[in-house]
Amino acid sequence: MSALKREHDTISGKDPGEVKSELIEKTSRLYGQLARSFEDLSTKTTRPDLKKLLIDFAYEAQEDRTKIETAITEKELEIEVSDISYEMFDHLEENYGPEDSGEKIIKNAINLSNNLRNVFSIISREYTEPSIKEMFDKLQKHEVLRKNELEELYDEIVTKGEW
Repeated sequence: MSALKREHDTISGKDPGEVKSELIEKTSRLYGQLARSFEDLSTKTTRPDLKKLLIDFAYEAQEDRTKIETAITEKELEIEVSDISYEMFDHLEENYGPEDSGEKIIKNAINLSNNLRNVFSIISREYTEPSIKEMFDKLQKHEVLRKNELEELYDEIVTKGEW
């Protein structure tokens, strides 16, 4: 192989299909961890409304995991995305409020989604192989959507005090 990489090379030099399968498998595990994290956050609140919403987010993360695993064989990832991030609460500090406060729990959920989005963004930028780049760009935009939903929830519960 020449010193210059071809456009479709992978960072590791492995076959793009093999790399994509490995990345999908690892991403599937990340979504399983995300679901468990949302479930864990749901146990930290005494508010039934917030508990239910976090369990719903956990269920959604499990559905996402299934869709990602299906993408290995189907070659296409059907997942809802957003191109625009609200970034309404990115300026807030991470550690504040009591452990079971809605504010802290939702902010932690926002951080989980944002961290996952950052990982997918890096993968999307680093890989030039079109199917890998496209899949992780879509996953990054999916996490933008999830973060936006969590920020709307934060706005309703904490800022507007509607709950």
